[in-house]
Amino acid sequence: MQLWLGFPYMLLICSGALQSIPHDIYQAAEVDGANDLQKFRYMTLPLLLVAVGPLLIASFAFNFNNFTIIELYNQGNPVINLEANVGHTDILITYAYELAFGTGGGSDYAFASAVTLVIFFMVAVITIFNFRLNAWLGGDFRKCLTSSVGRSKWLGWAFRMVIVALGLIFAFFPVVWVISASFNEIGTLNTQSLVPQRAGLENYNELLASDIHPFGLWIRNSIILASIASVLGVLISAMGAYAFSRFRFAGRRNLMLTVFLVQVFPSSLSIVATYLLILEIGEHIPPVWPGYLRRDHPGLPGRGTGHQHLADERLSGLRAARPGRIRTH
Repeated sequence: MQLWLGFPYMLLICSGALQSIPHDIYQAAEVDGANDLQKFRYMTLPLLLVAVGPLLIASFAFNFNNFTIIELYNQGNPVINLEANVGHTDILITYAYELAFGTGGGSDYAFASAVTLVIFFMVAVITIFNFRLNAWLGGDFRKCLTSSVGRSKWLGWAFRMVIVALGLIFAFFPVVWVISASFNEIGTLNTQSLVPQRAGLENYNELLASDIHPFGLWIRNSIILASIASVLGVLISAMGAYAFSRFRFAGRRNLMLTVFLVQVFPSSLSIVATYLLILEIGEHIPPVWPGYLRRDHPGLPGRGTGHQHLADERLSGLRAARPGRIRTH
């Protein structure tokens, strides 16, 4: 599902990167006797990685926090532990949402903040790696920064630093608030302040050491979802972009126009098509449809209660309508 949603954007990025490669270098390589494999290995691939490398990392970071797919698919079901309301297909971001705003009604906000902070550090590592990769592929970022500062006057530099400091304070305030909330052992929304009333490591101990919360399972689910969606998405997009950029075939312009139209198509208008696709998947891998219904109808019961009852009723109806096609796992 995520490949369908992200393919047009990735295809446009890869296509633009391929078309920006000058043909003169290929002509020079042909004069030197380079074959097609050598031109791809030493010219096309390194120049394409300048755009595809950050795209791959950004896609991984986005899918690591991809709340929508899990919530639409089955809300993390089947349930592992009714006490903690955790599921086999949960990832970190979906469980953090369930803790803060799900059936608990926001009563476990501090523990959700601890989970969110863990996600932040993981994505921060990916972001730092992204900066390192950009510096390696596109030049030394620090050298560019220091040369810019050296050419500026001290007064202008100080003014810019003040603006940057204000922007950083504005940007980091939510992060500081979440860090503070993660150390709040009381854990409710109405007791939260910038300086917690009762600070401690109880939430982190419960997250990392408790048997109720399968932290390793959520890490595995997050990595699998992010890796498959990002790697396959970029790979398929790069191959499609290569065909559009390097070959001239009938209908090429019309197909490219179709990709542009799909990209600008409002996602809210595809809600019915997305629902029908997930409903069809639900006939083979039940139960997936109630999660989508609760997205538009919050009054429906949550996990582990009437949600499973609705799924069982839907499954019984599907078995009666299509005998032999519905499997029970």
